[in-house]
Amino acid sequence: MENPNPTPHFPETEKWQQRDRRRRIGGGIILLIIGGLLFAKVAGVVMPAWLFTWPMILIAIGVFAAFKKGFSDMGWLFPIAVGLVFLAQNEIEGFSPWPYLWPVILIIIGLGMMFRRKRRGGCDGW
Repeated sequence: MENPNPTPHFPETEKWQQRDRRRRIGGGIILLIIGGLLFAKVAGVVMPAWLFTWPMILIAIGVFAAFKKGFSDMGWLFPIAVGLVFLAQNEIEGFSPWPYLWPVILIIIGLGMMFRRKRRGGCDGW
């Protein structure tokens, strides 16, 4: 006998659920790694000093945001880039990123203007 009220099938809902599951798994993996590293540090395992610095917090935030957005939005690159610059400045003797700051900012803006997606409705916002 057939079910008189079959459950409707919505492919969009399934895609959303799969994406949500991947995001939760990615976030869970990141938290497991951070928790494992902190546990190892407390247990006396010798680790690099740079691993527990504030630039690494920025990098971790960027990685978490990348997993949360499914690597689709490029906003996660900003905290990773800032964290890497400050980490390099702290760890590489004689390295100074500041002379390169404005040229890199202009290059990034130019690339963003060239490769950004067009908005719906034909208005590109510039």
